[in-house]
Order: sequence, then structure tokens, then C-alpha cells
Amino acid sequence: GLTWKQCSQGQSGNACATGTLATMGWSAALSAANAENFAGASDWRLPNALELKSLVETACYSPTINETVFPATGAAVYWSSTPQSITGLASSWVVDFEQGTIGANTRSTNYAVRLVRGGRSIDNFDVNGDYTPNAFAFTAQNNVPLNSLRTSNAINVAGITTVTGIGISGAAGS
Repeated sequence: GLTWKQCSQGQSGNACATGTLATMGWSAALSAANAENFAGASDWRLPNALELKSLVETACYSPTINETVFPATGAAVYWSSTPQSITGLASSWVVDFEQGTIGANTRSTNYAVRLVRGGRSIDNFDVNGDYTPNAFAFTAQNNVPLNSLRTSNAINVAGITTVTGIGISGAAGS
């Protein structure tokens, strides 16, 4: 469900041959995405780290991207929108299309930008929204061998009035 901008920021035209690859700090990259109005759409954004990593073509090297689909990308490093907080520094995740690796760097470093739109999103928080589902239960499955795959009974999650993430984990008492 994603639509990628074929050319990197600063490039345009057939085979992205017009202009030059623009590099910028993370804040400027977010601002550029927010200001973008390309192909009649104004909802362009900086991809998250997993979305950007999905463009890595493991059969290619320097650049590790399909150059037919994304021409003139080169072996550049690209910003993602995903912050990284382990280092204690203001840093965010990047993807290096020379080797296809993912890492983090300080937000003041200048890197390239490729924009995306669409995908899965969560609504803005609505103070009046109901985020708690009605009670539901899965049918107990007893005497199940360890490490065996089982499928639960189907349920319908009801009672919520907004888009929200749902996760299932563990069993009672585990």
C-alpha cells in the first residue's frame, strides 16, 4: 500500500536525470516531506526505517536498489523517520544503499531523502474515542505439545470507535 516517489529529493524528470541529489539534516528532511506537493498529492512523508529498508535489493551492490525502478539513487545514505534513542544522542535510523545496511546517525548529518505516501496509519488520538474493545475470549486448547502451531477460534473485535493497534500475546498465567 505504499507509493514511492521515484526520484530522490533534488532530482526529477525522465530517469531522475534533472537536478542533483539533495542532502539535508533530519529536521530539514521532515520539513521537506511536509512541504512536498508532487503528482497532485500533499501527503508525502519520510518513510520509517522498515519501509526504507524494504527497498534494499540484496542481489545488487553499490547501489543496493533496483535502479530501473529508482534511477540515479547511487550509493547514498537515506534518512528514515524513525528516531533512535539508544545512544542518548538525537539520532535517527538511516539506510545505506551502498551496502544495503541500516544504522543510526546524528540528526545534524546530511543525508539523501526519498519520500513515500500511503501505507498503514493510525488515526490521531481522539479524546472522545473508545479505545477499549468489548470483552472477548479464545477457546482454551489443552494438552497442546510445546512448539506446535495451533489456530485459535475466530473472533470479532468490537466496541472500539477509532483505528487502533491490536496485539495478542501470551496465555493466562504465562
